[in-house]
Amino acid sequence: MDTEQLAAEVLKRVLEKIGPLTIDRTEQVKDKEKKEKILILTTDHQEGCHSILDNQGLKQSFDLECALSKEYDYSSDDFDGVIMYGVDNMMLSKLALGIIDCDYLKLASDAILSGKSVYMIKEEVEFFQYKKTSPAMYYKVFENHLELLRKSGVIICSKEGLGEQLIKSQKGKNSKPEQKRIQPLNETVYEQENDVGSKVIEKKVITEKDMMSLKKDNDRLVKIGLHSIVTDLAREFAEKNKIVIQRVALDKRS
Repeated sequence: MDTEQLAAEVLKRVLEKIGPLTIDRTEQVKDKEKKEKILILTTDHQEGCHSILDNQGLKQSFDLECALSKEYDYSSDDFDGVIMYGVDNMMLSKLALGIIDCDYLKLASDAILSGKSVYMIKEEVEFFQYKKTSPAMYYKVFENHLELLRKSGVIICSKEGLGEQLIKSQKGKNSKPEQKRIQPLNETVYEQENDVGSKVIEKKVITEKDMMSLKKDNDRLVKIGLHSIVTDLAREFAEKNKIVIQRVALDKRS
């Protein structure tokens, strides 16, 4: 075997050894370059939607796409998070109550149920504009709907703070912090209801006084109607004293 043949044989064997390694490194680079896919949910194309799609800073870190452009033809496996625009009072209430009757709400609901990142733009939430004119009790209904969604993992942020929130959430995912499961309003932390004292309150408005009475009787589980309103003071007292509020369909409508 002459020198040229020997060199060719050596080169061939070297390439055989480093070939798979090169492919593995290429795949690793591709994985690092993979961006989170964020869908923008909107009922119509608007300036706010396009301002996000055209944001060069966000495009470097995220794969942004308007769901309306593909007529909402996605499954929960197709994206990592959603940004909600155009959240009118009807959309907000339906989503909070689990009434899913359109493609917009289906994607938003699927995202929440799948544990995806869900961002709601505060300026796009309609009921906020009625704060000065709406009766306090009726306004509280929509506040409760929004609070339920927030406790279900929905992030409420301003247009100005959206970019910062997206990056913050992405960093949080990459660091894989220990996450506590969010307790839904209609679940209890007890395996059996008989483990604790419980009480049913058939009132339209649940007050702090009701919660204080529960604590006095050593009750730690209270069942209220689906449409009952819990005051802020009552909710704070319940959380502080570990009283679980469970919404149920009562025989007598609250």
